[in-house]
Amino acid sequence: MLVTIVAFVIILGILVFVHELGHFAVARWFKIGVDEFGLGFPPRICGWKKTLGADGKLGRYHFFWGNQPADGKSVIYSLNWIPFGGFVQIKGEGGEIVATDEKKGDAAEMVAIITPAATVDAPEAVENLAVAAPEAAKVVAPISEATLSPDSLLAHPKYQRALVLVAGVVMNFILCAVLLAIGFGFGMPMSADSLAGGAQISNPVLTVASVMPNSPAEQAGLHLGDTLLAIDGQSLTSVEQWQTTTGAAAGKILTLAVRRGGQDLTLQATPQSAQNLDFLSVAEKAELGEKGLLGIGLSMMGKVKYPWWQAPWEGLRTAWIVCVNIVIILYTLIKGLFVQTGVALDLSGPVGVAVMTGQSLQAGWMYLVQFVAILSANLCIVNLLPLPALDGGRLLFLGIEAVRRKPMRRAIENWTHGVGFMLLLLLILFITYRDIVRFGGKILGSVKDTLGV
Repeated sequence: MLVTIVAFVIILGILVFVHELGHFAVARWFKIGVDEFGLGFPPRICGWKKTLGADGKLGRYHFFWGNQPADGKSVIYSLNWIPFGGFVQIKGEGGEIVATDEKKGDAAEMVAIITPAATVDAPEAVENLAVAAPEAAKVVAPISEATLSPDSLLAHPKYQRALVLVAGVVMNFILCAVLLAIGFGFGMPMSADSLAGGAQISNPVLTVASVMPNSPAEQAGLHLGDTLLAIDGQSLTSVEQWQTTTGAAAGKILTLAVRRGGQDLTLQATPQSAQNLDFLSVAEKAELGEKGLLGIGLSMMGKVKYPWWQAPWEGLRTAWIVCVNIVIILYTLIKGLFVQTGVALDLSGPVGVAVMTGQSLQAGWMYLVQFVAILSANLCIVNLLPLPALDGGRLLFLGIEAVRRKPMRRAIENWTHGVGFMLLLLLILFITYRDIVRFGGKILGSVKDTLGV
């Protein structure tokens, strides 16, 4: 249990770190200011940043504990208490307008920070500021006249802003390709059904590729990565043999010989008629009729290895295939919500991912490498969805701004992303609740084993 939690936190940290590193690197490449690059979410534990001398020049890095405000010159690299994520705070990302008094130089920078919407919708605010603080009012102007700080995100061309947004998902795709390339270089368990030329395959076996939630297979104790050796004493040599045997055994108890992590197990499972399985859609039930199913995906799996010079290309090609399949799955999910065929797919939140991390660890390190690669591909595609608070949603607003040929009202955009973020949190909480209901027994059992209770 403890190993699973540590592995989950490390994996999540790597995925988010790589994603945010993409945003950070491209922003720095285009000389866009970055106030903070944080691993985890605040409150802050500690950080590193360059000291700012009296002459305004940056010195050496120094370490500090707790909160320390950004100075607008050096980047704070922070480690934060909440380990489930990370962030990059880019200057101007929230729509701030930073006016600069050129006569007073950099020391006058950030005298006035206002949102573009406030400038357009409430010009009287500038007049009120002129009464209260005449010197500050001199550097405040409507958007069309405001002097943006040269390192503000809003001061850069739209194509650069778009590349900053896309960089995160590109890095997740690259991570997926690199992990798969490493796996192919050392030899990775995967389907031996259709492979490119040059592949070396060893020990092909019938393997559990997926287990549907609340299925007879899950109730019988089958796990992702289990090797199926025999069914009712008959050695298994193909997926077709399994389908024929289980299809004719609806309601009958079958004895399975399974190998898991080098240990041989004997399990009993009872296939159910397709008509009684909730995870199937109406169309699937009509097609399958009364055939017996356990609710698992099977594949002839073997240790697949490519020559070192071919492994990177195969990693890239397979990463692309994985991403395309994720798009197809998302399309099927969305289509199922609007067409009355039912939804046969299931979503997992942090708890579900943590449980699958433990299962992948139990199956072997290369299964874990595959799992992380697929998670990275999922993060890549999901972040591109045109939904508020996601990179795709911000790209959508940027596209609308380009078509309109004038800035969006930042207050409206920020409000939309804020609402989207809250809805996303609610969705995560809902999925997490379902995961706890589904996996609660396993988690409690693992905790008891860990504590020796």
